[in-house]
Amino acid sequence: MPQFHKDDDGVWVDEFGNEPVLAKDEDIDADGNIIKVSSGVLVALQTIEGPASVPKKLDDVFYLEKHDPRHRMGNFLQILYEYYKGNKLGGARQVIPDKPTLLASSKLGQPKLSHRERPSFEFYQWCDHLDAETFAKAIKEGGLFGSKGAWPNDSVFWSRELHKFQQPLDYLNSSQRRRYYVYVEGGLLKRESEKGGKEFLSTTGHISKWTGSDTGIWVMGNEHSKETGYPLYAGIMKIGRFQHSSFLEGKKVLAAGEWKVGKNGQLLLVTGRSGHYKPDMGNLVAALKDLKFKKVDLSSAYVEVFAQGAEKPERFAAEEFIGNVKLHYLYRAAPNLA
Repeated sequence: MPQFHKDDDGVWVDEFGNEPVLAKDEDIDADGNIIKVSSGVLVALQTIEGPASVPKKLDDVFYLEKHDPRHRMGNFLQILYEYYKGNKLGGARQVIPDKPTLLASSKLGQPKLSHRERPSFEFYQWCDHLDAETFAKAIKEGGLFGSKGAWPNDSVFWSRELHKFQQPLDYLNSSQRRRYYVYVEGGLLKRESEKGGKEFLSTTGHISKWTGSDTGIWVMGNEHSKETGYPLYAGIMKIGRFQHSSFLEGKKVLAAGEWKVGKNGQLLLVTGRSGHYKPDMGNLVAALKDLKFKKVDLSSAYVEVFAQGAEKPERFAAEEFIGNVKLHYLYRAAPNLA
């Protein structure tokens, strides 16, 4: 949940100086936590998972991917791990408690402690030696990507799918990451050129999973600099090979999503769509404000967001959206992504 404090004028504001919509003194306790909801607008605050300053970890579905020595796709690993446990194919496993996290619930401010299981190394070794028949059985039982009857029984198909699964995702080291760092010059987006110097960043001709044609992916790191803001990285999605977790080796990020950038480096569209990180609206707004801090030209840029419960997006001019606090509370950064 967002946390507020009183500014010099005695007005409740969040960390960005925004006032909670229609909030009254009795709605917020002495520590700045919302304790009472007295308006329909404030009810929408319950859908925001945490303050914008809280970085996003990999979603539970992809958590195993980070700890897999080969960094194979996390959604497949999760299904395989459930099969592995259910059939008692391995020994003891370790349960790693996360730090207490404030999650949206009917009791505002109620902390919940989540836990994630970290499999033993034996599980990943078992994955290394999977045969196509076992792989097919596990995936079918897990119901990944649809009903159990949606999968073919063709052995050639499953051999091909197993081969795809065994190919690791790219996880960039610090040297490789430099190629994906985004620079801002004259309001336009640039990156390092393979020939030396810088070139315009462009997503023209590329396709992403969620937003479609002429789209790439971006992440904003969690380490802040007073001079340059948060580090920004961008690339082209290749499902099963290069995704949001690739940029920072599965580490926490301030925000992540997809965007459209023209051939001249002009930012055209920003979204918070990332199945790996599932950023909330607070993360997306923080990223947009950092783009403005970096003096990115937002005059032609739009933000794509989702009304509560909606699956189709709506678009707002980026500069208008950044300054309209009500929209931050009434919309989601993305629908539920798998």
